[in-house]
Amino acid sequence: MRVDSPRATAVERSVRVAWAGGERRLRVGGPAELLLGEDDLSPFVPIALLLAMRRQEPLEIDGPVSERLLAALPETQEILSAWSPTLHRVPVRARELAPVPARPAAGRATCFSRGVDATYSATRPRPPGRELTHLVYCEGFDPSYTPASRDARLAAAHAAAERIGLPLVVATTNMPELIDHVVDFEDAYGAALAMAGLALGGGLGTLGIPSSRGYAGLLPAGSHPLLDPRWSTERTAIEHDGLFERVDKVIWLVDNRPDLLAGLHVCYAVDSAENCGRCLKCLNTALLLEIAGGLDRCPSLGPELDLEAVARDVRFTSALARLGINSNYNRLDSGPRHDELRRVLETILSESSAAPHDPSPHGILRHQNRLLTASLEGRFHPPLASGPRFPEATVGPLPVAAPAVAPEVAPRPRRLARLLRRRGR
Repeated sequence: MRVDSPRATAVERSVRVAWAGGERRLRVGGPAELLLGEDDLSPFVPIALLLAMRRQEPLEIDGPVSERLLAALPETQEILSAWSPTLHRVPVRARELAPVPARPAAGRATCFSRGVDATYSATRPRPPGRELTHLVYCEGFDPSYTPASRDARLAAAHAAAERIGLPLVVATTNMPELIDHVVDFEDAYGAALAMAGLALGGGLGTLGIPSSRGYAGLLPAGSHPLLDPRWSTERTAIEHDGLFERVDKVIWLVDNRPDLLAGLHVCYAVDSAENCGRCLKCLNTALLLEIAGGLDRCPSLGPELDLEAVARDVRFTSALARLGINSNYNRLDSGPRHDELRRVLETILSESSAAPHDPSPHGILRHQNRLLTASLEGRFHPPLASGPRFPEATVGPLPVAAPAVAPEVAPRPRRLARLLRRRGR
């Protein structure tokens, strides 16, 4: 796989990503005053690496790359390949090293989507000298939204950022077009957020990726404290931010920033800037707000918790999510106020353990779930990914020829499900 042919406009940087059997341009955009210069291809490396590992092709970058980022790639691949057997270790070669700045930019930002994790990271206390200067909103992660919904979501993000008191920077990308049918979004979203942060390295010296788990629930995932910092360059440090359980973040927001609860957006089940109130994410967030005593502050999820719907519809096949249910259970009042909710959570955890796993062999979380299940049941699991141990990440002239035949890449779970349904019919 080769990354080459960079193009630059005032508000966008792009490269050609070519693999055996195809090619497409990968784009990332943002404000002109924050965008990194066109002489550094580092922002495109995280997504390109995942694609190369999934396609089992050496990665060649025909342009300058950060020495810090390049040096981290062998161990980055060791982590990813240990977490998922479908991510294979591959050699990486860059044509040259990117220039090193005299000092990183002064801007400090965190990614902001109006979700619980992002809202907590945008408002949580920080030590003197490490206060945030910007919030970064990534546009284009879900291309299924209509233009009207995208505009409404962006307007709501601007309103929330204004209430928080920080400027909102909008980063754009077409990343989903490149990973579709190849890499699971859950495996790539940390790398995609890192790409946006690195691209904005002309003004941002630090970008935080809000953690979705706390210290007690750290299992392999596409965004992780072991993984995110390895996307850093000399210009921009990528951090895994706010390592606390989600229920504790909601409790903090209810106690300290109740004014932001009405603007929370956690739903991706409908084409809207609002919450549907019925999907798994909505019901789970409503449950957290009920535990924290702030459900009435979020009209799109409240004012009352539908315990019947929670007991009926909330199921988690993910081991990470089940750990979250355990944390929620431990935050319930010991008195009678939460007796019924306690019984509902016991039902959810019990029935989730019997839920069938996703049949797809791809994805970090799916692999970890199957590995844990096999171990508990006394079975062995398939071996880890192949490829050279600690493959080289080098600098120098690139080979001329590229392979002409595309290797077989199995479809992503959604496509696989469609194929299975057709076969069944």
